[in-house]
Amino acid sequence: MAQQQTSRPAWATAAEARPLLALVLGTVLAMVLAYAWRPSVGISLGTNYDAPFLEGAQVNAREFRASEPTVDIPWPAGSDTLVIDTSAMPGYTMATITVDGFKPAGEFQRRLMSLYANGDEINNFNDDGGSREFRSLLPAGAVSGGRLTLRAITIPDRNTTKTPPLQVQKVTLSNARTYRWTTGHTTLLFPSLGGGDWRVTLRGIVYHPDGTPSDAKLYANGTLVASLPDYAGAKEFSAIIPASAVGGGDLTLSIDAAPYTDPRELGVLVEQVRLTPVGSGSPLPPLGVLLPMMAIVLGAYGSLRRAGIWRWWAAGAALALVAVGAWAMVAFRYPMGFYLQPLAAVVLLGLALALLFSWGCDRLFARLGVPIAPWLRDALVLVFLIGFWLKAGGLVFPYMRAIDIQWHMAWVRKLISGEVSFGQLYSTDSPLNDLTMPVDEWGASRPVIPYSPFFQLFAVLFAVFPWKLEHTANVLSAVIDNSRVFLIALIALKAGLSRREALLAALLYAITPATFLLHAWGNIPTTFAMWLSLVATAIVVTCWDRLHRPWPFAALTLVTLACLLFYTVMAAFHMAFVVLFVLAVALMRKQLDSRPLKPMLLATGLALALSLLIYYGQYIVPILTTTVPYVATVFTKGPESVGVERPSLGAYLADYGPHLLYWMLPGRYLYYGILLPLLALIPGFVMLRRRQPLWAALTAWFGVALLFMLVGYRISMVDKQIFYSIPAMCLCAAPVADWVWRKGLWGRVLIAAIYLGTFASALALWVIRIQRSPFG
Repeated sequence: MAQQQTSRPAWATAAEARPLLALVLGTVLAMVLAYAWRPSVGISLGTNYDAPFLEGAQVNAREFRASEPTVDIPWPAGSDTLVIDTSAMPGYTMATITVDGFKPAGEFQRRLMSLYANGDEINNFNDDGGSREFRSLLPAGAVSGGRLTLRAITIPDRNTTKTPPLQVQKVTLSNARTYRWTTGHTTLLFPSLGGGDWRVTLRGIVYHPDGTPSDAKLYANGTLVASLPDYAGAKEFSAIIPASAVGGGDLTLSIDAAPYTDPRELGVLVEQVRLTPVGSGSPLPPLGVLLPMMAIVLGAYGSLRRAGIWRWWAAGAALALVAVGAWAMVAFRYPMGFYLQPLAAVVLLGLALALLFSWGCDRLFARLGVPIAPWLRDALVLVFLIGFWLKAGGLVFPYMRAIDIQWHMAWVRKLISGEVSFGQLYSTDSPLNDLTMPVDEWGASRPVIPYSPFFQLFAVLFAVFPWKLEHTANVLSAVIDNSRVFLIALIALKAGLSRREALLAALLYAITPATFLLHAWGNIPTTFAMWLSLVATAIVVTCWDRLHRPWPFAALTLVTLACLLFYTVMAAFHMAFVVLFVLAVALMRKQLDSRPLKPMLLATGLALALSLLIYYGQYIVPILTTTVPYVATVFTKGPESVGVERPSLGAYLADYGPHLLYWMLPGRYLYYGILLPLLALIPGFVMLRRRQPLWAALTAWFGVALLFMLVGYRISMVDKQIFYSIPAMCLCAAPVADWVWRKGLWGRVLIAAIYLGTFASALALWVIRIQRSPFG
């Protein structure tokens, strides 16, 4: 009998083993070379960049004061702007504005001010009538361009739409001396530093205002390395940290002191900490570097292989990643020392998702009657991976903080700790309702609009993970956002578009700059609810002829219910979509079988009824008595009738122009990069007119976007309709791009250039948002 041969998995073959071996050896070699070079590192406390070094530490807030040289510049009377010629000035890092007198009275119990430098907001101030001087650090390089433009304005308080007058009298430019006070025990983290002897230099003041001894001591990984003598002025203190104390290469400095109370607990004033290598040291990388880097390299290789990339191309890409990582560890030991471990987690999660989506695509697409070609499945997985790596990788960068993420997670923490109960957030008196509707945007007589707390309740589950809630929320947001490429491709294929058109639509979504911007804002409930709305739309389009069956009907009901409960604004969007979709189908009865409308309406109606029973029912009377009259007043008499100033219709529409572009205009803070999809929208919409029920869905999709764009003219919408309609734009742009592609070489070159340019624009915007994020 012939011996039966057993097949071995691909990774166990010699052909697959060779790239893996090359990656392991290459990673070890690259990290050894990186740690053979021992760069000096340091941190200035009191700057925004000190936060990762003080993670979990007991330390006082940042402080800064002016230092020489200084220059006083008069502010022009009657103007909110000052232009300064800085061509002959040193690199000042701080501005102090002196403002006119203000006394809290009447409706103005405080004066809120905002300071801008070269068009970017750099600080907000609360003027309570006390000191007339307000200080702000300037952005790096603000005075190096030859001209510094400062602008100071008052901004509306949350409880009024009016603002008191403001006149700046002068500005003082200076250097800044930044620092923090430690407490009785404060730690500074220097992970992945490297082994060997190090000289630590600490600049600060070891002195208590009342003259009592501070008894300050400096420890390295628990080993005493220096006692810091009291000294009334700023002084540098140095000590040698022996290799035996550094150990494997991760260093924790501890500053202990007998605290002074003012009433803060004050230990030692620290301005700067520097670490300088002494001797040759050890080239062995810390395990906290080698293992994460190995995980990143092998995870990236495995993900690329799962996406169908040839093994040596995948290995080459992973080795290039190793080379960049090694260079970064030398040139930027920090923040890379903080970044490797979260980045490794992102890459490993990407590998798991690549396996999951590859497996799921084969089954889901086939089950819905559109079997997916292996090359298209692999291409979609690759598109997903690149988008996920960029977005999630950027979100876990140590100096990146999505704008609203902490606000949302703060409420989750309050639920977890019991500081607030779910009942408080659930009720019609929920603090979320008022906090998300400031008076300056809605007027003093605000309408009643519920802010659903169900996302916050769902996010309580994030506490099961051992890292920050913000990391879980951000990464999960990146997962669901990038998974839209599969939903878009599924909709396209089910509607009869070609495989190339499906890929072009999905790829365009992944590289559109606006999709990166949504993550920079950190409005997680919006992201989740938009995704749920797209899933519901995908169920309708792809299961149109089988909505009467139990599984599609149940899926549509549950997804719609989740969409309605997760975010109220998206609930309004989706219900408007359903209404417009029904009207579109009714008008297209000759082109489209309208019988599936019945189960669709039953599923949506059931979800709506459940949402009313679960949450929204308690708001019916307040909405009828307060919100409906408010909306009627705003739309018939204008927003001025409720005390809100809004731009004219022409100015409102014109303001969209710069946002559609692919670059940042002077004085602007964002761009969406959707001009070309918008130009292709109408031709693509016409080309898809026979693709039913997709065309009916697109009609409703754009109808909702147009409707809420007009609503945004009267009521603040923050352009949510733009983000909501991007998948529809991509679906319409795909047949146009495919038509150009089929014109020959010039068409392919043009489409490739457009897609590459869009991708470059998205990367540039992502870098800008990371640089400008409020990470302090």
